[in-house]
Amino acid sequence: MSVETWLSGFFFLFIIITNFASGFFGYKTFGDVDLNAKLQIISKNPTKFKISVVLILIEHLGIISLAITLFIAFSEYNIILGIVWCVFRIGEALIQIYDKKNYWGLLNLAKQYSETSGVEKD
Repeated sequence: MSVETWLSGFFFLFIIITNFASGFFGYKTFGDVDLNAKLQIISKNPTKFKISVVLILIEHLGIISLAITLFIAFSEYNIILGIVWCVFRIGEALIQIYDKKNYWGLLNLAKQYSETSGVEKD
């Protein structure tokens, strides 16, 4: 087994582990989100939320690394398809990373939300 293939497997498992770990810290990848409950949870423990966002950012960096190692491992079979796939996968991960910068604003929003009364929340 080549180093590139081994690294690809490692990055794949790394992505899965960081995704599960971020779920443990409160980041929800799939499903409906109850905004009231989520803002209260973020307000009660902002450090846990920060850790979950950092784990998701690390996951996206792992996705970029996986795309590069898979390209290196399998580029000899179809170079054009590999380049196209690698560019689109890296582009998707970079868009996700750019989108996650808005998550830091949720900390301030959660703090403001927790300080308001029940009438102001609706």
